Amino acid sequence: MKKRIVCYGDSNTWGWIPMSGERYDETIRWPARLREILGDDYEIEEEGLPGRTTMFEDPICPHCDGYAYMPGCLLTNAPIDLLVFMLGTNDFQMHFSSSPEVTARTIRFMLESVRNMPITRDGAKLPILLLCPASISEHRFGYQPSDLVSQKNIDDSKALAANLAEMAQLLECEYLDLNEHVKVSERDGIHFEPDAHVKISAIVAERIKKIIG
Repeated sequence: MKKRIVCYGDSNTWGWIPMSGERYDETIRWPARLREILGDDYEIEEEGLPGRTTMFEDPICPHCDGYAYMPGCLLTNAPIDLLVFMLGTNDFQMHFSSSPEVTARTIRFMLESVRNMPITRDGAKLPILLLCPASISEHRFGYQPSDLVSQKNIDDSKALAANLAEMAQLLECEYLDLNEHVKVSERDGIHFEPDAHVKISAIVAERIKKIIG
């Protein structure tokens, strides 16, 4: 049986193209590229959704509560050999009251919860690769005047990495800070250009081989 990997995230997992909002095709977006890099022994499930938060019910995007959707999503894709998880960016909007500490602890709760679900082979502990999203940049201010992001939100986004690193240790899971490898687009300050997707796919594929072979 193929090793099944679920990539659970937001628009940067879905493959949002900066400015246009259209979707990169499978030759560019990083989860899809994993199929080519890892080969036929792996099955990659792309579970990205634009606007997805950790646990916030967003009145603008009422279907984007990441915690509410995740159990059904993972049960549908079981058995799972590895969960690649990247959320947090959408928590840092002005109509939410999150902070780097709250978002990191929420992610810890989410991942602890899924480890109690019957979604692995033979009841094994679910391996998790926790990705810290690349921080929102000040270029976001030039994207659209009505965008719901303040300087505080950007600063909180930049502070998330340190908090997520601590949560990864507590969870005993693999951790990768994307800020050390890529930056968001200067066109909208939040999404990835094609070269970033290429880098992420290569880095994540290498880590996957280390975790599950």
